[in-house]
Amino acid sequence: DPGYRLRRAGYSSWSWGENIGCGDGYASAKASILSSHLRMQAEKSTSGGHWLNMKNGRFHYIGIGIWRYGSRTRLVTDFYRP
Repeated sequence: DPGYRLRRAGYSSWSWGENIGCGDGYASAKASILSSHLRMQAEKSTSGGHWLNMKNGRFHYIGIGIWRYGSRTRLVTDFYRP
């Protein structure tokens, strides 16, 4: 629950968004993260949720988490407004 995680970190607002990207089989975490980010940007034409989170001017802060295990990479991006 991203809201719970943000409250534990000291943020008290309920104005937040989260993007999660997953990539398997990439040679590096960098390649996987770039691929996830490009897929999220590709949502621009359809106003997809990932794109809307990235472009939302109400969010003032961002937290980024990366987890790598073998060839699997997970990217979590939390957006927040106090």
